Amino acid sequence: MRQAGVRWWPARGGGGWVSPGGGRGFGRLLVASVVSQTGDWVISTGLAFHVYRLTGSTLSTAIMLLVSRLPDVLLGSVAGVLADRWDRRRLLVVTDVLLGLGLLPLLAVRGPAQVWIVYAVALWTGVLGTVLAPAQRALVPQLVPASGLVRANALHGQSGQLARLLGAMLGGVAVTAGCPRSSCSTWPAS
Repeated sequence: MRQAGVRWWPARGGGGWVSPGGGRGFGRLLVASVVSQTGDWVISTGLAFHVYRLTGSTLSTAIMLLVSRLPDVLLGSVAGVLADRWDRRRLLVVTDVLLGLGLLPLLAVRGPAQVWIVYAVALWTGVLGTVLAPAQRALVPQLVPASGLVRANALHGQSGQLARLLGAMLGGVAVTAGCPRSSCSTWPAS
């Protein structure tokens, strides 16, 4: 049954009608989520390779990955409270801008002595990513009618998995593209 003001498209394969969330608001959130999460995975993958290249240490690489994921464990419940109390749209924009600005210190990393900068950036992106995720999920019910919420949440979850695949692949491509041929064959750097 069609609802007024909701854009419906036929499902592929004749499986009925699906609503990608009731209009442009959900579509924008979905696109923004894919772009943002893809960037997060590009950075995570790229930083892991970069730390290994700088230090030659799998332990240093593991520490970087741990530092980037630790905020999920420690701050997950606090991030949910922030998403409930603040304007979610503004929170998403501010968080993504801060994520971008937080990458600037990586320009100062020249060798193993500056690996602490990479750790700090990984922590920063981890904290902001922890705040970003519940705000994205909590915004879906505001944009989608109750009847389309299950499908919209499923689509949002699938878009996160797509971002993970694309981001990891693009992160690997970026590392390879940024590596001069003469030094790629000598990984890890000494």
